[in-house]
Amino acid sequence: MIGYGRISTDKQSVDDKKQTDPKKKSSLKRQFREINEELKKQGLPALKTENWFAEVASGTKVDRTQWKAARQAAMANEGPTVMVVKDPSRWARNVDAGVNAWTPLKERGIPVYAVVTGVQTGTALDRRPSENFFFLLNSGFAAQVSEVQQKKAETGRDRQRA
Repeated sequence: MIGYGRISTDKQSVDDKKQTDPKKKSSLKRQFREINEELKKQGLPALKTENWFAEVASGTKVDRTQWKAARQAAMANEGPTVMVVKDPSRWARNVDAGVNAWTPLKERGIPVYAVVTGVQTGTALDRRPSENFFFLLNSGFAAQVSEVQQKKAETGRDRQRA
């Protein structure tokens, strides 16, 4: 199992601002812990620390350094491999970014599994059309939530300026 965690900004918590190493940020450590708790509940093997990739980056960016590293590690792994994320919003913040990030894994036969929702993408050999739909739908909802958060932030900023 290869895991990926992401937060959009260092402003997730006061502790996150103090840490420069993403893997030491409390929000990302919590994602790692939550993933392993869910895997354990589901009777699946825990994600190893050395297979955990984490970063501070927008989920709408295609060019995320640690996402690319996680994907490369999954692609280079011999044998069955699963990319594990907490939920689809941690993987990508919109459908386009999700599809772009997922396509090379799909072609290689590596699903992306969101442990909290229990939904995984299919692969070239194991299509899973319903789960693919729900995974991408959740990525689309993440984009909508992102827009709402942006509007709230802009409204707050405008109110403070006034």
